[in-house]
Amino acid sequence: MLRKELPNDKIFWIKVPDIGDGVEKVLISTLFIEISQPKIILWDDIEASAHPGLIEVLIEWLAKKDVQIVLSTHSIDVLDAISKVEPKDASILITKMDKNDFLKVRTLDLDELSDAIESNLDIRKN
Repeated sequence: MLRKELPNDKIFWIKVPDIGDGVEKVLISTLFIEISQPKIILWDDIEASAHPGLIEVLIEWLAKKDVQIVLSTHSIDVLDAISKVEPKDASILITKMDKNDFLKVRTLDLDELSDAIESNLDIRKN
């Protein structure tokens, strides 16, 4: 059960299965991270089943962790959240296969990511 506090000081409890798959998956993952205290977190498609508003909260929470984190995403919402949260020492690696089937990697820092997002450039396509 999760505790929900409303602005009028009312409190009620919500069953975890009733809050949706995205929140439930994030809740399970964050509890596991809290309990296991890993030195590195590898999270593939962090946005899977998660509402965009939840993504920013999750990125903020991860940014406070004293752990190396590697995320993969196809989501512009995740990139936008990273640019807003500005995690310390973050780098964005953009991977793409060229016409000869070689993997090309381009690295952006947070300033470059923010500039691209503010200019409405989709870095996933450029």
